[in-house]
Amino acid sequence: MFSTHYRNPLDFSENAMQDAMAGLDRLYECVAAIDELRSTGNQSSTSSISAKDTQKLESLQTRFEKAMDNDFNTAQALGILKSLSIA
Repeated sequence: MFSTHYRNPLDFSENAMQDAMAGLDRLYECVAAIDELRSTGNQSSTSSISAKDTQKLESLQTRFEKAMDNDFNTAQALGILKSLSIA
């Protein structure tokens, strides 16, 4: 539902549903990885997130917000989230 702009028609098919499920799984994995980093960082006196990665996350947040501010462009915002790779 959010993979296309709200003004565009939805492609409702079995393939579209499978793609949506795969995308949702990737987002859940991303959230779990961020939660893991957050919990690890809280247990030590130093952050487990490097300055470079912190800058990447801040850039990601800025780009995500800009996409959402652009006529609620969820498709672009999800593309930005999917571009995030956590090793």
